[in-house]
Amino acid sequence: MHNFISIYNVDPKLKEFSIEDFAPVLVSAWFYIAKIIPSRLINIIVDLSVEPNLYFALIQEQKDLISKYGHDITYEIAKKMIFLDAFIMESLKNSNSASSIYRIIQNDIFLSNGTLLTKGETSSINLFSKARTNTSNVNRKFDIRKHILNKRSFTEPSIDNLLWGYGVKECPFAEYAGNLIKTFTALLIRNLYIFLNIDGNIPIHPGYMNLFIVHPLTSFVYFKKHDIDKYRDLIDLEEEFNNIINSNSNKIALEQRRTK
Repeated sequence: MHNFISIYNVDPKLKEFSIEDFAPVLVSAWFYIAKIIPSRLINIIVDLSVEPNLYFALIQEQKDLISKYGHDITYEIAKKMIFLDAFIMESLKNSNSASSIYRIIQNDIFLSNGTLLTKGETSSINLFSKARTNTSNVNRKFDIRKHILNKRSFTEPSIDNLLWGYGVKECPFAEYAGNLIKTFTALLIRNLYIFLNIDGNIPIHPGYMNLFIVHPLTSFVYFKKHDIDKYRDLIDLEEEFNNIINSNSNKIALEQRRTK
């Protein structure tokens, strides 16, 4: 993994900081990383435990990368973890806070539902409800395909990815913090298999506790050490990736024919 200075040198968004600003910003960044990242990792770990089919796809991705580049995880290798990136994106979106991206109202406005927001009030986006249209834990849809189709990393802030804020409040350390999360998760997958239960029951997500930060409604998972080098090849991820991309192309072509 590249160090913080390397990302500072290559990311133009960080150039706005002067040398004098850089040190306190770095200290502040580590404070919030220590405060926020563990809760996000907990949600990723629980999602891994309840999505065994996707877990095997992520194992295959790590096997493929190890066979090509060895066991080191560099900044460039982390960028090649397309399926893991999509998995993390879906997990983080599902566990977003109900109150985020605060803005002060500049003028009185009415929302589409008739609610009046007066000048000076503070508003926020309920990203938790926005991402989770299906509240059933049994029939929960954990779809990473849409993120693969989007071809954007979860570390890239955008109007479609508000994990890191947006606009003037966009986190300038999104790529660095995101790659910490990705590296940790990749190492976890390479070394441990995660179970939600050991009773042989079909794993079901326990749901969430939504306070200041969002936690899964479980206090434990099970870990088993494994050696992924000894796994047989489970899936052709290149073929799977092409199928996902082609399925979307076919869908677009079909919709275009219907509109003619």
